[in-house]
Amino acid sequence: MNQTIKIVTNLSLRTAHENLPDKLRLRLLLERGMKMGFYFICYTLIGVCFNCADTIRLSSQDHRRSQNTLFFLGNSPLSQAILFAALISPYLALLTSLLQGGFWVIATLLEIVLGALIAKRLFPPSLINLGALVSPIILVIIFGALWGFWWI
Repeated sequence: MNQTIKIVTNLSLRTAHENLPDKLRLRLLLERGMKMGFYFICYTLIGVCFNCADTIRLSSQDHRRSQNTLFFLGNSPLSQAILFAALISPYLALLTSLLQGGFWVIATLLEIVLGALIAKRLFPPSLINLGALVSPIILVIIFGALWGFWWI
């Protein structure tokens, strides 16, 4: 008796999506696409924040570059905390993606790399400064949404 109910419910669930009106089916597909777009934008922004912070960290470690550098985020404890938060964010994003989606961690890694490449190739030093300064705000908003504290 229970097996018959399971088979009937599986068949009804499988055909339920096929029997939906076209407008509702389109709406379901758009919602899925918007959710994937949200993850794409979030993980790409994490990659951008990571590269901005990493560029500033590397320039502050190189003595020749730090003498006449264009980056104004110095060696204060606050700037070190900002850079640390942005540098640890890709690892937190990968861990979050692994726990929430499993296999999707590979796509997350590629999205983070894409964001880092965008920042490396296209951002001038002034935009790298701005990206590093606002990265804590961006990362708090993104990780709050990824971990379910609020909705964007």
